Amino acid sequence: GGAKGATTRVHRVVGARVRTYLLEKVRVVDQSDGERSFHIFYQALCGSATTMGGDVDLSAFRGMRSVDFRYLRRSSGVALERADDGRDFEATLAAMRTVGFAASEIQDVLRAVATVLHVGNIGFIAPTNNSEGSQVLPDGPDGLPGSPLEAAAELLGLTVGKLQEVLCTRTMRTPGEGVIRMANTVQQATESRDALARHLYHVVFTHIVMRTNRSIGFVDEALFCGVLDIFGFEFFETNSFEQLCINFTNELLQQYFNTFIFENETKLYRSEGIQWSSLEFPNNGGIVDLLQSAPSGIFPMLDEECYVVGGSSSSWHAKLLKTHDKNPNFRSMKHVSDAFIVCHFAGPVTYSVGGFLEKNRDRLSADLVRCLAECRWSFLRARFEEGAVAAADGGSREEASPKMSAMRSRVSRSTESLEFRQQLRDLMAHIRTTSPHFVRCLKPNQLNRPFVEASQGTASKPLFDRRAVAKQLRYQGVLEAIRVSRAGYPVRLLHADFVADFRCLVAPGNLRDRLDAAIRHLSEVNVADAAGIGTASGNRGLPGGTGVDTAAEAARMLLHAPEIGALVANGMPDVSAFGGDSWALGHSRLFLKQGPFHALKAAQSELRNVYATRIQARHRGCLARRSAQTRAVALRAIQACRRSIMARRHVR
Repeated sequence: GGAKGATTRVHRVVGARVRTYLLEKVRVVDQSDGERSFHIFYQALCGSATTMGGDVDLSAFRGMRSVDFRYLRRSSGVALERADDGRDFEATLAAMRTVGFAASEIQDVLRAVATVLHVGNIGFIAPTNNSEGSQVLPDGPDGLPGSPLEAAAELLGLTVGKLQEVLCTRTMRTPGEGVIRMANTVQQATESRDALARHLYHVVFTHIVMRTNRSIGFVDEALFCGVLDIFGFEFFETNSFEQLCINFTNELLQQYFNTFIFENETKLYRSEGIQWSSLEFPNNGGIVDLLQSAPSGIFPMLDEECYVVGGSSSSWHAKLLKTHDKNPNFRSMKHVSDAFIVCHFAGPVTYSVGGFLEKNRDRLSADLVRCLAECRWSFLRARFEEGAVAAADGGSREEASPKMSAMRSRVSRSTESLEFRQQLRDLMAHIRTTSPHFVRCLKPNQLNRPFVEASQGTASKPLFDRRAVAKQLRYQGVLEAIRVSRAGYPVRLLHADFVADFRCLVAPGNLRDRLDAAIRHLSEVNVADAAGIGTASGNRGLPGGTGVDTAAEAARMLLHAPEIGALVANGMPDVSAFGGDSWALGHSRLFLKQGPFHALKAAQSELRNVYATRIQARHRGCLARRSAQTRAVALRAIQACRRSIMARRHVR
C-alpha cells in the first residue's frame, strides 16, 4: 500500500512460490565428465566426517567417502573452486531450520539422501542356472565390506528379502492366468534400482519445495513478479533425453521471444505513425513442430514407443529416420547408427538414442510402489501412498497381450516427456499473461572464472572468449533481434533530446537561436512539471517568439538544416525493407538509421573536442598567467629582500 493522498502505491513482497521444471534426476545416477552430482551428497559426507550437524544423525554417512559410492565415484575427483562443503552443509541445515523444518524432518531428508547412495551400491549378477534372471551381489562395489542391500533395506524400512524380491522380480497380469511373477534380467534389475534412486531423490526434492512454499506463503490474487532461470541451449559431446527436453524448452522460449520482439516493434512503429513493412523475422516454428507436433513429433513418437510391446530406443530411432527423412530440421548420421541431429535455433545438436525410452518411462514398477507404500518408515510411506493407489489399478503394469496393452495405453499414459510438456504449456500460458523482461546472461569464458580476476589486480588481462560469447549471442537470438532492429530504425530519440544533443552542429545564426530558445523553454517546462505546477507533459507547444510550434517541428527544422542534412546524407543508411529514408519523424520520437546516427555522433564528438580544446587552452592560459603573476610577485619580494640586505651591508 501507499501513503494517503499519494499518486502511486508502494508495493512490498508478501510471499513467494517456487516451481520446479525438469529436475535432472539422471544426475543422481550418472554425471558428465567434469561435473558433480547434487551438492547435498558431498556436503553430508563432509559433515559426517566432522562434528557437524548438531542434533542430526549422520551415522548412515559416517566412515564413507564419495569414492565408496557407485553414484559418486565418477565425480569424486571433481572439486569446486572457492567452495567449502562443510561450511555449505552448515548453511543448508540453517536454511532448513529457518524455513521451519523440525529436527525430525531434517533427519528424514538426510536419511533419504543416504538411502539414495546406499541403493546405488546394490549390484546384481545372473544366477548360474538362469541367465535370464538376477540376484543381488553380497558385497558392495569393488569388494567394499558390508552388504549394501542390508543397509538400503534398513534405511528404507523394508526387510532384506522384500527389497531383493521387488528389485529382482516383477509381477505381470495375463489375460487368463491372473498375476504371475517373472524374473528380471541383470539389466532390468539395474534399471529398477536406478529408477528407485531417482524417484526417491525426486520425492524428497518435491517435499522440500512444498514445505518451503508452505512456510513462505503466497497470495494468489496479489500482483506478482516471476523469475524464470534457464541457462540456454545445451550441446555436449554426448547429448541425451535431458538435453532434448532442455533444448525444447529453449525453443519454446525463443519462439516467444521472437514473437514478443516482433510484436513490440510493430506496436511501436504503428503508435508513432511510421509505415511498417513486413520483415523476414527468425521463425523456429518448424523446429517446435518437429519436436512436439502429434502424432509424428519426436516426443509424441517417443511416448508411443514406450507403450509398444517390445519397443526400444533403436526401433524408435528407425521410425524417426523414416518419418522425418525429408524434414530440413532433422538429419541422420551416415556413419553412426544410434544418433540423430536436430537443427535447433542455436545450431545442430547430435543426440545419442541410447537410453531414451528408459529415461522417458523413468517410472517405478507397481511392485516397488506398493512395497514402499507399506514400509515401516512413515516419511517415505507418505510420499508413495498415492502412487500405490494408482499402481493397484494397473497404471504401470506390464501386459502380455498386445491388444490389452494398446487398450491400456489409451486409458493412462504418463511419461516424463508428456508431464514435462504439460508443465511447459502451463508455464507458457502463464508467461503470456505477464509483461516480460529478458535478461541475457553470458559466460565470458569456458573456465567458469570471473571476467577479471580480483586477485590479479586491475592489470590482469580479462578472461574473455570472443568466439564463445559470439556463439552465445547467436543462439540466444540476440543477434537476430539486433538484425531486425537495424533493418528498421534502430536509434530512437525523443524530439527534445535530439534537438538538445545535435543543435550544436548548426552554425550560429537565426536557426540556432530559435532552437536554443526552444530548448530553454522545454527545460523550464520540465522544471515546472517536476514541481507539480505544469500542464500535462507531452509534445507541448513552444512559445511564439521561437518561431517553432512543437518539439517535433524543432526536430524537423534541425533535420533540414544544411549541416545536419549533409551529415545524414553521408551516413550511408542501411538497406532494408523500410527503403532508403535515413530518418522518420514519429509522434513523440525521431527514428534514425544507424549510419546517419553514427555520422551525427562523430561530428558532435569532433565539435566537442574543438570546443573542449579551446576551453582547456583558455583555462591553461589563465592558470599560466596566474602562476606567472604569482611568481613575479614572489620574485620582486625576494629581490627587495636581497637588495635591502646588500644595502645594509654597504652602509656598514
